[in-house]
Amino acid sequence: GVLSGLNREGLAIALNLVYGEEDADEGVPLTLALQRVLTEATTLEEADRRIRETPFASCNNVTVCDAGGRAAVYEVGPGRLDRRDLAADPLLATNHLASCRVLPDGTPMSVSSHGRYRLLRGMRGSIRRRASLGEVRRALRRVAVPWINLQSMIFDPARRELWLSMGRVPAARGTFVRFPASSLWRS
Repeated sequence: GVLSGLNREGLAIALNLVYGEEDADEGVPLTLALQRVLTEATTLEEADRRIRETPFASCNNVTVCDAGGRAAVYEVGPGRLDRRDLAADPLLATNHLASCRVLPDGTPMSVSSHGRYRLLRGMRGSIRRRASLGEVRRALRRVAVPWINLQSMIFDPARRELWLSMGRVPAARGTFVRFPASSLWRS
């Protein structure tokens, strides 16, 4: 399933599940937390408030971008909230907590995540801070997980549009179809 979204005000949220970290019996399920952010927030600052108020039940990387060009990656989970902001280099996130620097339990997905993150870091010189659609596509194609990448999405918050590829695995290596704002929301 897809746990990412874009609201009509241009706030985009993209999720990367984090593997090998502890979950909690109590806390807000991720789908409900992200739905609340997309429903109630229009800017990164408003999304930040909602995220900080939420006791997350599982570990995830949540990338938030707004129509004004502000962006951050939140590493959330039981008892944790770390924020990495857009700076000189593009923001990167895969399926592990980049702030930890240590591989959890060496699961196949966490090992894959670290390798994909290293590939993205190696590409930073060829990706501008505000990456073009082509740069994002190339990066997604380079790090697509061949056996589970069912859909691949690129959000353009300023234009309030979505580019989606699905129907083949890995989806990131397929054709991306544009969904303009007029096709996403009724006026």
